[in-house]
Amino acid sequence: MGAALVHDNQPRQIKLKDLSLLSKTKCLGKANQASKRLPPLFGSKAEFESWQEKHLKGLVPRVSLDQVKDKDLFLGIDSDSTTTKLVLADAQERFVTGYYQPNNGNPIQAVKEGLSEFRKKFINAGFRPRIIRTAATGYGEDLIKAAFGLDDGVVETMAHYRAAPGA
Repeated sequence: MGAALVHDNQPRQIKLKDLSLLSKTKCLGKANQASKRLPPLFGSKAEFESWQEKHLKGLVPRVSLDQVKDKDLFLGIDSDSTTTKLVLADAQERFVTGYYQPNNGNPIQAVKEGLSEFRKKFINAGFRPRIIRTAATGYGEDLIKAAFGLDDGVVETMAHYRAAPGA
């Protein structure tokens, strides 16, 4: 078995067992000099800071657990093919708490673990949350909605559209 290499714009074949010897030669040092690089994303530090400032405006406001006692809360679950995200928000659309973990091929167990983490947080806060509406989205939307008796299912692309600024 061999590997195809290009040296001085000429194709060259080499056996894999000899590939490690190339690191001791000068020909590998020329590879990066001829590579075509993409232009920088930002032309200056000021341009980067302007971009950063613009994107910081889209951050979701946060609220602490003690501020949501006896308040209506909303649970959202995003059950994707590899990860599970849970978020609890208040009526002012502020982030209360969240959970993000790989689902290890078991989305139901991942949601159980996320809900268990929420439960622990509220036990430590000394009150039970008042969750008045629930929804699921993502690859496992139907499964999670059925398994946990959630109120709604939202197609993921529609969830992104509704959350987009100006939507």
